[in-house]
Amino acid sequence: MPHLLGEARRTTSSVFESHEAFALWLLKDGTTKMNALQQQLALCEKYGVPHVPTGSEDKVGVALNTRLGIYPVNGVRYPPTEGTSGWYIWAGEELLTDPDFFQPLHAKHLCDWCKNVLAYLGLPPGWRFLIAPGYEDVWFDASVLGDE
Repeated sequence: MPHLLGEARRTTSSVFESHEAFALWLLKDGTTKMNALQQQLALCEKYGVPHVPTGSEDKVGVALNTRLGIYPVNGVRYPPTEGTSGWYIWAGEELLTDPDFFQPLHAKHLCDWCKNVLAYLGLPPGWRFLIAPGYEDVWFDASVLGDE
């Protein structure tokens, strides 16, 4: 899956933006005091893992069905490549094999697509989540990293 988004050319020296910049783009609607960055840091602390931020311009592979309010919402993070976050996000019970199932989307647009995933975007590669109303499952999957 990591190559579905292609290799973007990037001129900055780092794939990831600072924590502060990440928080600013997520707070454009200003609806909550506990912003997405704080939620990410708390989630990473809960699972004892380092926070690996996703830059606002980094690409995420996202299934179009995530905009429809379908549950559960699933996410898996592969190692990032230049210009991509490593994240693949989809809704529903099945992960389809259609080559067009995932579309590239800049992470900053997830606020409009599926805001409920923002708290998980700081998890490091190899981590997965599955969420639905009143339900959350977060786990490490070594097979994502090829470390079975």
